[in-house]
Amino acid sequence: MIDLKNIALLWSVFKGRAIFYLFTLAALLTFLVALLVNLYVS
Repeated sequence: MIDLKNIALLWSVFKGRAIFYLFTLAALLTFLVALLVNLYVS
């Protein structure tokens, strides 16, 4: 789950580009899993 508090905490540890890649990876994996569930379950 991505929220503002999580972004603030991550920003203090990682650089901006790493946070962007992390959130992009999470979004793409979520989309991929939803797509696979849609294709194989229904």
